[in-house]
Amino acid sequence: MLDNKHKTPFIALIGAVALMTFIYFRQLHEVDDSLRESSSELVRDLQNFRGAPVNPRHALSMKFVPVDMREHFLMIQGPEGQTVYHSANLRGLSIEGALGFRTIQIAGQACRAGSFREPNYTIHVAVSLATVEDFLQDVAIGLLTTLPLVGLMVFAGGLWLGKKAVAPVAALSTAAES
Repeated sequence: MLDNKHKTPFIALIGAVALMTFIYFRQLHEVDDSLRESSSELVRDLQNFRGAPVNPRHALSMKFVPVDMREHFLMIQGPEGQTVYHSANLRGLSIEGALGFRTIQIAGQACRAGSFREPNYTIHVAVSLATVEDFLQDVAIGLLTTLPLVGLMVFAGGLWLGKKAVAPVAALSTAAES
């Protein structure tokens, strides 16, 4: 069993781990929402663009991919599962998967992928998790630097308050002794 001296750092560590876990899954949820919205927008654009292929079985060019999705890893499949678009940054890799979200590795980097069935198309889209990982690293560094400083400030404040609280008792004790 931990004594009181060692409980505080242990509780702070558990709190930091819980906070980091919460932030990580919240960030993943935001990435998932972004992937879902982007794929819906892509299909909506394909259905409404002038000059877009009417037949969903025909190959698509990059000009039909929204600008904000061009850096994503993207595969679009037609109604029979034939690939009608494959982004160049995939370099021939496939990101096909079950409908829904998953974390995968693409070219050695962790990516969040989503697969969505839309009218006439199945969209497979992935984005690097590097920004999420960098943010979590920044938060961890912030916690590691601030928690000791906060502990030091609490310790110093406790000493100061302790001296202020004991001062009247010390004065009474000195007065009683003399």
